[in-house]
Amino acid sequence: YWGEYSYLNQTGGIFRAALDGTGVALLSSDDDVSGIAIDADNVYWSAQHTYAILSVPKGGGAVVTLADGLNGPRGVVQYGGNVYRAEQPFLDASSAPDTDGGGSPTVITSCK
Repeated sequence: YWGEYSYLNQTGGIFRAALDGTGVALLSSDDDVSGIAIDADNVYWSAQHTYAILSVPKGGGAVVTLADGLNGPRGVVQYGGNVYRAEQPFLDASSAPDTDGGGSPTVITSCK
């Protein structure tokens, strides 16, 4: 499983293939893939320009929006039955919230 960013008229999206490189299949067309994670059933990815975290079954099927309206999501992690996100930092430090303590992880969804 991998994600490709759309570039020079090539379709971006979430793909899968056998370990020997055969059977390449497009699971979801998305020109905005920024990072992916997988679990036993699904592939998860961040779409930074549409400000969303999405998922699709590993065998293909309907794409589900898990979260949207995010501040430039850059990556996802699946751990312990949950999906977590990372976001890009604020470009203008004067508008950034005070985050000295780091804060708690944000659970996007429970996978199981």
